[in-house]
Amino acid sequence: MKDKTFSAGLLEKINVVAPELLQNYDDVKVILELCGYENSPVSFNELMFNAKYIKGLRTVLSKFPINEDEYMQKMFKEFTSNLEKFSLQLKSLLADSGDAVTLFNKKYFELEHDCMANLMSLINDLSLCKEYFNRTGEE
Repeated sequence: MKDKTFSAGLLEKINVVAPELLQNYDDVKVILELCGYENSPVSFNELMFNAKYIKGLRTVLSKFPINEDEYMQKMFKEFTSNLEKFSLQLKSLLADSGDAVTLFNKKYFELEHDCMANLMSLINDLSLCKEYFNRTGEE
């Protein structure tokens, strides 16, 4: 398991070089620490990769109106499918995390507009982490 000092140090490095600060620093730290367990159901790399992909899809979707265009319908379906996959991965990771699961459920997974905005913010943060690793080559 990665220790808390490692997690905090890594996130501080990301905050220094990222184009914007991590908005959900403490939550990303919890995720990073949970992914460090040997029996973790999902890796931090998987979550970062999926977050980066979702962020890219969202960028494409935000530039064009969603209409009957077959390409845009496919993009929207891909976006919702990957968002659902990401949520399931995150829930799987948090399943045995005690207090963290309650906090994450309330903040990210309830069917409310604020929760969706929070989830997209978390996805943005994990995407920033992926960009950091892509630039630095660290693992």
